[in-house]
Amino acid sequence: MGSVWTLIAAVLLLAAGPLLSHAVIGRVPGALAVLEGFVFTSIGGLVLLHILPESVAAVGWWTVPAALVGLVGPLGLEQLGEQASRRARRLTLVIALAGLALHSSLDGIALSVGGAGGEALSLAVLLHQVPVGLALWWLARPALGARRTVLVFVALAAMTTVGFALGGRFSLTGPALPLFSAIMGGSLIHVLGHRSHTEPGSTGRRWSATLVGAVLGAALLVAV
Repeated sequence: MGSVWTLIAAVLLLAAGPLLSHAVIGRVPGALAVLEGFVFTSIGGLVLLHILPESVAAVGWWTVPAALVGLVGPLGLEQLGEQASRRARRLTLVIALAGLALHSSLDGIALSVGGAGGEALSLAVLLHQVPVGLALWWLARPALGARRTVLVFVALAAMTTVGFALGGRFSLTGPALPLFSAIMGGSLIHVLGHRSHTEPGSTGRRWSATLVGAVLGAALLVAV
């Protein structure tokens, strides 16, 4: 069993996402663009370099149509009109949050691993908690409100704790799990595509700040 301190660190780093967003956004010029570049790069990389490759390794190229379901499926509903579009985005967000809850439980299981190799896996889990927290706050708060989003964070922390407590008792080798993870990955990319922000300043300056955030996100991915 891994150290309980790694579990505490994972929960605190997840919570650091919205705290960092609140402390920086609107107070530091260009911070929003930096955050945007960081979140898109880190979460996009998390999906493309972590979630989908693991799904491919587990179930092969069935991952591709599963991811397309999450990515393209909601677009059909959005063609039904503006009201349907709002519902489709809300449904997509629910799917993404359910996927994050599943992912949080797997994070807990990973943190519970001890012995050789377990430390590196735990470090990877800890490093991606901040961008996950940032993305979750960024995506969910406009749709759910601050209070409900805080409850989502509490639920994810609880799922991580449950996964940590259960450890490796459950088999995770079935095809349903990696296919669902692929759908979740596609859904995350879809929801990210609906979030764009603008802030005062020249276009060139915003692009430069976004590039800085993207470089930081890429550096985090390399570190993980």
